[in-house]
Amino acid sequence: MLPRLLFRSVMELLMRTWIMLTLCSVLLATPALAQATTLTGDVTYRERIALPIPAELVVTLVELTTGTQIASATAPIPDRGQVPLSYSLNLHQQPAPENHYGLVAKILSRGSVVFQNYDPIAVDPASPKQTTIFVHRAGDVQPLIEEPQVLNFNAMTPTTSPLIDTDWTVQSVNGQAIEGPRKPSIGFDHEGRVYGTGGCNRYFTTATIAGTAISFGVGGTTNMACDAATMGREAAFFSALAEIVGFVRQDDVLQLIGTSGAVLLELSRNAAA
Repeated sequence: MLPRLLFRSVMELLMRTWIMLTLCSVLLATPALAQATTLTGDVTYRERIALPIPAELVVTLVELTTGTQIASATAPIPDRGQVPLSYSLNLHQQPAPENHYGLVAKILSRGSVVFQNYDPIAVDPASPKQTTIFVHRAGDVQPLIEEPQVLNFNAMTPTTSPLIDTDWTVQSVNGQAIEGPRKPSIGFDHEGRVYGTGGCNRYFTTATIAGTAISFGVGGTTNMACDAATMGREAAFFSALAEIVGFVRQDDVLQLIGTSGAVLLELSRNAAA
């Protein structure tokens, strides 16, 4: 009887020792986990339509120069899911710091893409921040750049975008020419700020540019009242500005393109001061 009890005690001691050694080996074998990074933020779109059922969200980190996928995460969207949709992408190893990275989001339903962003949104995995990804309805807009390189004004030099430090006057909104002196305007500075007037109220916002793709952030305006015609044109201008996804510049003419591919705003460049 005594040898059997002694044998059981020895085995229990060995098992506890093996478990402790296994845990230690896991901790020692995974130093990369100490450098794990989580990219978080929201995915949203401007269209006021409900998502199909079922639907799922896929967020992918890509290397901007080559388009190589670094990591991806997929999550089902609840039947009554509404934007913005939150995402969390875990990176178990820190990507090479000398490369540049961006996020691509897709909303899928039964294997088909419903919404997506064609141009990656630049992120820095070494210094992660909450990042909002705007997606567009699939088929509404074609990719506007060939190379997946996303530029933000904050990182630009004066030669990286034809819009830096330029000022423009809006000549037409949705194909309708604007008459009179109170025309909307758009100005870009070298730090990503966008400013101007809607025809009555002054506004400020930000812009992100990737090649010939452009999106405007959420901004603010003054709160003045003008005549009904001017206020109507201003409302149409602000509505069009929120739908812009691309631009075409030919010398002193600038066309801002909407999600449907149509020219929503046509502008002429102001003479340099």
